[in-house]
Amino acid sequence: MRINKDDLKKIIVNGDSRLLVDRSEEFGTDLARDFRGNDQRGPTFKILKLSTSQIRNFYGTVKKIEAREKFENEEIRELLLLKPKLAYAAKKEGKTKLVNLKEVLTDSIDLVTSDEGDKKEKFDHFCDLFESILCYHKAGGGR
Repeated sequence: MRINKDDLKKIIVNGDSRLLVDRSEEFGTDLARDFRGNDQRGPTFKILKLSTSQIRNFYGTVKKIEAREKFENEEIRELLLLKPKLAYAAKKEGKTKLVNLKEVLTDSIDLVTSDEGDKKEKFDHFCDLFESILCYHKAGGGR
């Protein structure tokens, strides 16, 4: 499960709070649950739920940027550098839902850093989304 790009655009660029809450509840809760299924080869596989510490590794960086109260070149640079860190962590962790989080956060970062709209305002919406995902993950049983 993930948040599609159209919904992310409405949340990040347009600031749709209701959609933010709805999608982050679905997504955050899903991140807190293991997934079992079958692939085309037949054997049952398991995708492991995400731990709170895996999310907080990235959330901490975002909160440090947010604390500066400005969003200029250095802050944009730090936010963009989260993308390779997310990619590395998702690959390293293997079959966890970190891959899903990486996709949503990477798409969100792309929207924040795009030329459409005010970057600081979009970053604030991104922070709201990330915090909401973390809260619903915890409420959904994430540890």
